[in-house]
Amino acid sequence: MSHTAARPRRSGALAAASARCSSPPAPRPARAAGGTSFTDSALEAGTSYTWTVAAVDNTGKEGARSAPVTASTTGGGTPATCVTANNYAHVAAGRAHVSGGYAYTNGGNQNMGLYNVFVTHTLRQTGPDSWELADGAC
Repeated sequence: MSHTAARPRRSGALAAASARCSSPPAPRPARAAGGTSFTDSALEAGTSYTWTVAAVDNTGKEGARSAPVTASTTGGGTPATCVTANNYAHVAAGRAHVSGGYAYTNGGNQNMGLYNVFVTHTLRQTGPDSWELADGAC
């Protein structure tokens, strides 16, 4: 996550020397952010984070915290299960079923072609007992 803030306004001889960005709840500590930008690269996939910012003067005194900003990273979770096999093996393993000499995915009911050992497909699991065609997509 990266953030670039507007340059702090000066008031007489006082100005923000730096800022501290924090991501509660603990254990994520506050981090000093010199200048007007801050990058938080220690993030985990599939996680929600909240940041606040506070100006810090030359003596180290922290000002009031900003309103919290929340963002979520993508990814995480369980990777999709993919299996490449011939139609006969998919049916035997319970990923597909046969109707009228053709194999169909369980759950999605997608036509996989003739039920035999010569036609091969990759199937991706989309839920319990549910599969979809995923040729070239896994």
